[in-house]
Amino acid sequence: RPQLIVTQLEKRDESSGTYTSDLTELLERRSIRMSTAEKVIRLKLALLNFNPTEQNRYQYKIEGFDKNWTLISGNTIQLNNLPYGKNVLRIRAFSLGNEKEIAELSIPINVAWPIYLTTGFIGIILLCNLFLICTKLFYMNY
Repeated sequence: RPQLIVTQLEKRDESSGTYTSDLTELLERRSIRMSTAEKVIRLKLALLNFNPTEQNRYQYKIEGFDKNWTLISGNTIQLNNLPYGKNVLRIRAFSLGNEKEIAELSIPINVAWPIYLTTGFIGIILLCNLFLICTKLFYMNY
């Protein structure tokens, strides 16, 4: 049975516009973490089999986000603006003429929430508003 592997992982930092390689993180953690500044990731794939690489086909979908598999041309997946929180990227590969032997790979992707969307920040804002309302009501009675 063929094996599907990621050979390159790059993340794009929106503030600088540069891509950084981060394959080590994927190999060590078996997952990808993205900061709020990282909006784009690219994964280069390889199907380890004895067929010519031009016969290999790759598909992907993000669980809970995509309903259907997306067939890509080539062996590079680029994902833009993933939803915040925990996502799972599912990738599958096969060779033309041998579609029954499908190699699959699941990669958890955790996209950090911006500070203004975290429960702690929202709680602080609500407490501040409550304090202001209570203060206003207190001074209106005097």
